[in-house]
Amino acid sequence: MPERFADDDAGLTRAVWSSGHKRRLGAGLLWAALATLGSWPLNPAAAATLPPAAAPPAQRLRFEYHSSFLMNLHHFLLDASRRREALPPEQAACTLEEGEHTALNQARDFYAGQFERRHPLFDEGLSAIKQALRQADDGRVRAQGLEGVPEPLAQQLDAAAPGYRRCIWPAHEASNRRWIEQAQALDARFGAAVQARLERQLTQTFTRQPLRTDLVWATGSREGAYSSDEPEHVVMPSGRSDYQGDAALEMLYHEASHVGVMRPLFLSMAEALKTTPRPNAQQLWHALQFYTVGLAVQEVLRQDGGREYTSYAERADLYRLARWQHALPAIQAHWLPWLREGRPAFADAVEALVRALPQQAPAD
Repeated sequence: MPERFADDDAGLTRAVWSSGHKRRLGAGLLWAALATLGSWPLNPAAAATLPPAAAPPAQRLRFEYHSSFLMNLHHFLLDASRRREALPPEQAACTLEEGEHTALNQARDFYAGQFERRHPLFDEGLSAIKQALRQADDGRVRAQGLEGVPEPLAQQLDAAAPGYRRCIWPAHEASNRRWIEQAQALDARFGAAVQARLERQLTQTFTRQPLRTDLVWATGSREGAYSSDEPEHVVMPSGRSDYQGDAALEMLYHEASHVGVMRPLFLSMAEALKTTPRPNAQQLWHALQFYTVGLAVQEVLRQDGGREYTSYAERADLYRLARWQHALPAIQAHWLPWLREGRPAFADAVEALVRALPQQAPAD
């Protein structure tokens, strides 16, 4: 997580949900896209009196996990180019030979020259490369000949592959497998309850198709995981310490909810803001996504698992850093009753929330 963000970084503050904009903000993109929601730790006594959970989902959301060599190499080089280093020392399991080290450095420099200031979520070229790489078998190590991968890029990937495969990939693949294992166990035990809550609260079912979820060590973006819905695809970083343990369950459903599930909330927010304009509220839907998914996971883990959980946004102090604390009273007064009690109606809750937002933007 970054310590700060630039308002114009990658144009994130201008990201909107529309029929022409098919990529979605990943879990960490709230850093640049929304304002602060603040921390509202649940009262354990209040949680114990929650109404019964929603009925089990008609069809369970299915995650299709992948740990693909080429997808990982691509994101590793993208991440290395951002940090201006070819090989983080802690990731090396062996000593690179001179030729391997040179090839990795050259690939890093190529990525820095081609993709500097280009975001893996919003940039059309990087999105096309990701789409091409996902067509490859997970074990494929050669990029040349893969349809949709530009030849100069394929040459760099193939030159960097031997050193990456010998000294770095074993640790990355092991990290990916560990993350998949913990996510599968959490989803098997708690996923149905989380899904049922979110489908009721967001008034939209999750995708009925298996949701491809690629695990990589790092995504090349400081914001972390990111998702798209055409095609439906999640890229999840297994190397982040703040995505481990029970947080894996929240990250899983946060990213999955980007794939179409947030649309009713986004449209209701947009409609309410037409008649009740409020400053800096265009990305409030994403704040509510963090709040809603985090709360659902928190309450399910408490009720069904008997353990406490602090949501991702609370742990990262994300809401304060994104500067939307002025929205907290409205969220607690009008959105929380909808989440917990199903009242008032969905659209009425959104409209009341918007009306309750301050009419003046808060001073920084």
